[in-house]
Formats: sequence, structure tokens, C-alpha cells
Amino acid sequence: MTTPASRIVMQPASVTPGRERWWVDVLRGRYELARLVEEAVSRERGIRDVGANSVTSRVLVLFDASLSSEDVERIVRRAVENALTVEKGRANSAARASGVALGGATGTFAAGVLLSRAFIGPAVFSLPVLVGAGVLVTSVVIVVRSWSETHWAHKQKQAIVLENYSGPIQRHPFEHLLAIAKRYRRRFIVAAVCSSLTRILDLTPSVLLGFAVTILAGGPSSFLAGLGFATVASQLWVISGVSALSWIIESGIQYYASITWRNLGQSVQRDIRVAVYAHVQRLGLGYFEDERTGDLASIINDDVNQLQLFLNEGANHFVHVLTNLLIMGPLFYLVAPSIAWIAVLPIPVIVWISFNFEKWTAESFALAREKSAIVSGQLVGNLDAIATIKTYSTEAYEVERIRKLSDEYKDSYNESDEIAARFTPMVRAAILFAFSGTMVVGGYEVLGGRVAPGTYASIISMTHKFVWPLSTLGDAIEGFERAVAALSRALGLLDIPVAVDLGTEPLPAGSVRGEIVFDHVEFSYQPGRPILSDFSMRVPAGKTTAIVGSTGAGKTTIIKALLRLYEIQDGHITIDGVNVSDIRLPDLRRAIGYVSQDVFLFDGTVHENITYGSFDALDHQIEEAALLAEADAFIRQLPNGYDTVVGERGVKLSGGQRQRISLARAILKDPPVLILDEATSSVDYETEAAIQLALEHVSISRTVIIIAHRLSTVRHADVIYVLGPSGRVEEEGRHDELLALNGIYASLWRVQSGLAVSHGAG
Repeated sequence: MTTPASRIVMQPASVTPGRERWWVDVLRGRYELARLVEEAVSRERGIRDVGANSVTSRVLVLFDASLSSEDVERIVRRAVENALTVEKGRANSAARASGVALGGATGTFAAGVLLSRAFIGPAVFSLPVLVGAGVLVTSVVIVVRSWSETHWAHKQKQAIVLENYSGPIQRHPFEHLLAIAKRYRRRFIVAAVCSSLTRILDLTPSVLLGFAVTILAGGPSSFLAGLGFATVASQLWVISGVSALSWIIESGIQYYASITWRNLGQSVQRDIRVAVYAHVQRLGLGYFEDERTGDLASIINDDVNQLQLFLNEGANHFVHVLTNLLIMGPLFYLVAPSIAWIAVLPIPVIVWISFNFEKWTAESFALAREKSAIVSGQLVGNLDAIATIKTYSTEAYEVERIRKLSDEYKDSYNESDEIAARFTPMVRAAILFAFSGTMVVGGYEVLGGRVAPGTYASIISMTHKFVWPLSTLGDAIEGFERAVAALSRALGLLDIPVAVDLGTEPLPAGSVRGEIVFDHVEFSYQPGRPILSDFSMRVPAGKTTAIVGSTGAGKTTIIKALLRLYEIQDGHITIDGVNVSDIRLPDLRRAIGYVSQDVFLFDGTVHENITYGSFDALDHQIEEAALLAEADAFIRQLPNGYDTVVGERGVKLSGGQRQRISLARAILKDPPVLILDEATSSVDYETEAAIQLALEHVSISRTVIIIAHRLSTVRHADVIYVLGPSGRVEEEGRHDELLALNGIYASLWRVQSGLAVSHGAG
């Protein structure tokens, strides 16, 4: 049932220039509809990016200055209306296609019968042959039609990508998977062959059962008698021994196949996780600002795990079913063609259910994975913010929020599990028909003398082994769909274009003088809201340069542009006359030591955090860097000195201690360019004075850039640049020169000096 366009409810969730988020009620729980909306909106002019979420029913739109908020609302509403129309049309087309496929299968089968009669003769009209041919043709038509629909849908998605994006084409997740798994081709073949052999060996007891019944009903077998086993008892012992031997061999091969599949799952899972993580690390910093860390962690870890779960069991089930169809089916016709047609009759029904089951469950499992990521993301966020939660006494609120999200997650998986659970009963009904029919028809054949009792016993046993494994297809399909939904999210990350050009010009750190020039640089995070406007600045080599200004003036943005964490929109940035966009990115960042105002420490020892990025440093070098950063004294007072574990994000240390360890890390790197972004903001005045004294030694023959609010930090700099609110340099000079100008810097100095005096008097 579709929603009329007139009843679509849209409400703005957040509206900022260039970025809007809308609530669209009809998207909730409709994964495919959300994808259609994404495709439709992305085709509109002025749209930079779009994301539609069927879990939260929100649509995020990033757009340029050519569009207004009203334009965006109109675009989204039109996209939803068109998506609803397409969804309805697809449902109608699917119904028509089913009729066409059935008619095509019938016509093909009828033509085959007529041609066979004309060129071969009426013998082909025997019931077993007719049924077998009909089963084969119908099954092939169903498979080809289903594959064609999937292939055509992917081609349409590729066409949309081609129309709107000039980068790499988005591939089907399993194209990525096949590319990664290619190196394990031999192991895949070995695992598949072993799985097939177990199914073939599983036929041995059925064949031997027929021998045993024949011997008991009609006397000793001449074949076994010729081998020296003349009595019935001895022949039964032989049959029993061969059966036991086949069971032992089958068990051994099954064990090896199981181990091989599991090892393959672990290996491929590892490669995918590493490949996805490596690609995500190369994405621009702006991508991470629009994504939740918990969501990405859930995708890279939990979603990738779904593939291993599928390869552990599901792939083995698929090989078993395929072996049944290719080996046991023809064997039926060789042994007892008058009975075999009953056993194969349900195959088209099971094939049709299986392929349609994929469509029924795909959206459900994709939706469940999205909700799983939301729960994971919220948990990660809450654990990161545990101190804030405790200080505001919001534990009960957060528990309730997790409970609600978990309920949504549970309901989503219950729905997908309910859909999955319908598969097995439907398949078992078809299996019951085949098994019961074989018993009845086979019984009449035995009574009529057309089939021997031993053959009948073998056929009944083989029928059970032939059709019963099809009931496991439900579990295999479920695992397959979970893997597809998970891989679509995980491997879809590989299709996100890496906007950063890695550069080609080498920059050996030993040859860097450190002269940095910003030449008419333009940069904005959002269209129409420039942070740096016609920004120009020269940082002399081997000198200390300071950048000061009010909050939001773009001081940190300058450094991020220099490090190419963001790409500027216009102008040039050079180091020693070479454009930074041409320099190999690893070389550029190795030449720059950066101490951020947002210090991050890893959950490891003090030693490991200082040596991060300089892993081969010697102990005396580490201690020297810590001394220069005024960190050695407090480190030695820690319980285990340099081997003290600092906790996640350095939670066991104070802000000033974390900042000094970060400074020691940058000093140990020994870069030709050192950048300190509010590097002393969390230390007291005494420690700051000590660090400044140490920096006088560090800055010798080195380019140093200091960003600071506290002007006492920069008063001895060789040149100070003062940024205005417009993102331009308003003043420049040494400390005394800027005070003499009696401008922005002088005003800031008076305010801070007055605050300092007032604070000291108090």
C-alpha cells in the first residue's frame, strides 16, 4: 500500500546554510524507498551530497549557494513523490514480469516438446523425461530472471552515479568481495570440492541399503560372492564395514572442509576489515565530521563479522544443495526414472521461494543493520562522555535512551527473523510432498514388479538425502542476506571517493628550510560562509611566528589547510616555494610536528605515547624530549614512570600533563617545522614559562608557528600576525611594534594584562 503524495509529512529537523536535515515520515522502515530518494535528490543541480536514513526517517542534504531552503524543501518533496511512484511501478512491473516469466517458461517448454517429437520421436513424452525437462527449464528461467533483475538494478544505479559523479563507479559489494577473495581461490576450490565429496559419500549408505535389502530378499549377491564372500552373513558384514569406512572418510573430509571454510572466513574478513579501514583513513577530515565514530566502528567491525558467519556455515550449505542438484538428480534418473520425477518436482517451487526470499529479506536485514549501528554508536558516545553523564546525574536518562534504541533494534531483528522463519516451513511443505510422493509411487512400482525392493529402499533413502538438505537453504539464505546487508555497508565505504590528492613531489625532511607562504587563500567549510578570505601570510624559515586573534577567526583552520586536512578552494600554500598540493602527503606531514589544542593520548604507556610516530627512538632521546617539554619530572613521579598506563584518551592524567606529553611527542619527531596550537593553554604560568624557555632551545634552526589566545606565550616571537573576524591579517609585527600601533593586539594585551593583575590581586 503506497502513501498518496498529498499526505507526505515533511518537517525540518535542522536548517543551517548549505546543510539541512528533514524528517520525512514515509521513509521510516522503508530502506529501498530511502535509496530511491537519495538517487533522485542527488540528480538535482546544486546538491553536493545527500543521505536518506530509513531508520530515523531523516534526509540530510548538503547544497551550494545557488539553492535556498525553499528550493531544498521542494527538491526533497518532489524526490519523495517520484520515489513513491517508482516504488509502486516496480511492484506492478514485478507482478507483470512474473507472468511473463511463467509464460516464457511454458512457451519454451512447449516448443522443446514439439521439436523433440519432430526430430527424436514420441519416446520423449514419457512422464519422467517430460517432468525432468520442465523442472530444468522452469528453474533456469527463474534463476536467469532473478539474476537479470539484480543486474539491471545495479546498472541503473551505475548510470545515476555516472551522471552525477566523475569519479570511480560504485561496484556491487560482491565485486569488491571477489576482488579481495581472489588470492584465496585455491582454498575456496578445495573447500567446495571437500563439501561436494561429503554429499557424494553420503549416498553410500543409501546404495548399500539397497544391496542389503536385495540380499535379504533374494539371497547372496553374485558380485560379492565372486570376491570370496559367499554367505548372506558375510556379505552383510562386508556391507556394514564398507558403510562404516565411508562414514569415517566422510567425517574426515567434512572436518577438513569445515576447518577450511572457517579459516577462509577469518582470512577474508581480516582482509576486508583492513582494506576498509585503510580506505577510511585516507578520506578527508570533513567526512568524519559528518559521520558518527560509533557507526563507522560498527560497520568496520560488526558488519564485516557477518561475512565470516556466512562462510562458516552458509557457503557449505550452498555447495551441498548444488551437489544434490547436479549429482543426485541425474543419479535418480539412472536408478529409477519412473520414480525420480516425483523427487525433482518441488525443485522449481523451492528455487522460486529462495530467490524471492532474497528480495523479501534484503530490506529487512539492511534496516536491522542500520539500527544495530545506531545502538553501537550511541553506546560508544556514552562511554566517551561518561564523566559528563556522571556530573549531570543523567545515568537514568541514558539507560532509558539505550533501552529505547535497543527495543527498536530488537523489533527490527524480530521482524527480519520472522520473515526468515517463513522460509523453512514453505520449503518443508514441498519436501514433504516429494518424500511422500516417492514412497507412494515407488511402492506401486514395486507392487507392479517394475522396481526391485532393494532399489526402492535405496530410492527412499536417497530421496530423504536429496530433498531434506534443501530445508537448510533457509539458514543459508538468511546468512547470505545478513552478509549482503552488512557487506553493502562495509564495502560501500570503499566507493567513497578520496578527495585528497596524495601529491607526487618528494620532500625529504633533511632538506626543508621551512619558509611557508599563504598566497591569497580562500577557504570555507560551508558555501557562502568563508573562514579565510583572500588570506596571505609569510612564515620565515628558521624563525618563530605567532598567530593570534579572536575565537572563530580561522587560526586553527590555517594549520589544517597547511597540513591538507582540508583542501583550500582558491589560492596557494607553499613550503620552500613548492605548492603543498604537489608534495607527497606523507612527506608533507612528516616534515611538520603538530601539537593540537585537542590533545589525544592512546590507551598505552607514557613511553608508547611519546614515541608514537617515532617508534625507533632510543630511551635517552625520549627522556630528552620529555625534559624539553617539562614532562620528565611529573612522569618520574607516576607509579611506573615511563611505563605507566595513561588510560583511554589519557584519562589518568591532568590536562596539562597530557599537553606536555603531546609536546614531547612532537619534539621527539624532530621536524623542521613545529606547530603549537594552544599548546600551553592547560598549564599554569610557572610551567608555561619553563616550556617557553625550553622552546628557545627547540626553535633553534627550526620554523615554529605558535597559535595562542594567551599573548604572554607569543610576546617573544619574531613576527606576530593578528587575524580579524573576516579571516584576514589585520596587523603584523613584533610585540613592541604591535603595542605601539595601539590596535587590536594592543587592546587584547591590555585586557589580558588587566585580567592578570586583577586575578593576582584577588
